[in-house]
Amino acid sequence: MRDHEPDLTALGLRVAAVGTGDAAYARELEQRLRLSFPLLIDPALRSYGAAGARRGSPLRVLHPRTAVAALRNVGATGMRQGRTGRHPFQLGATHVIGPDGSVPFAWVNDDYADNAPMAEVLAVVRG
Repeated sequence: MRDHEPDLTALGLRVAAVGTGDAAYARELEQRLRLSFPLLIDPALRSYGAAGARRGSPLRVLHPRTAVAALRNVGATGMRQGRTGRHPFQLGATHVIGPDGSVPFAWVNDDYADNAPMAEVLAVVRG
């Protein structure tokens, strides 16, 4: 999301992320990832449950797909996996939430290497 924030804000959207850790972990993550949008915290994982986000497993961390995606990410962005938070096996999700509370786009990650395709997110928003 960070790399696509200018495209999203140009379309009138506001970007926010939700993390699983505490305030100190969030501050560290914001700095390491150079986030320019809010990083909210949800250590109880309530928003993850509401979004239908799944949990991974230790074995999935070692899956070749995850390793290949991590190496691609490092090559493309220079970003490496940092310290994990309280819930290292929590998978992510991406949602576009309209001003009226509607959800025209919802994506729930299948594994650690999975992310919402930004082309799809932008297509929905441009609608």
